[in-house]
Amino acid sequence: MGALSRSVYVYVTTVQRSVFTLSTLPEGWNGIYEEVFLSIPVVVGENGITHLVSQKLNESELKLMQKSVKTLHAAILDIDLNM
Repeated sequence: MGALSRSVYVYVTTVQRSVFTLSTLPEGWNGIYEEVFLSIPVVVGENGITHLVSQKLNESELKLMQKSVKTLHAAILDIDLNM
C-alpha cells in the first residue's frame, strides 16, 4: 500500500500520467449507476483521476459485472449502521 501511494504521489507531482488500479466510483462506466466503489484501472494525472480506462467486455462479461455490482449494492444497503 505504501509503495502504491508513493507511486501515485510521484506521478501526480511530476505531471505525468499513468494507469493504476484504484478504488473509485465508476458512475456511468460500463452501465454502472449504483453507488458502489470498485477497484478499476484509471488514468492518474496532476489533478488526480483523469478518466476511467475502457475495458473490452463481451456481452456476457458485461452482464455478469453489472449483476455483481447490483448484488454488492444490495448488500451495502442491508448493512445496519446503528449496531
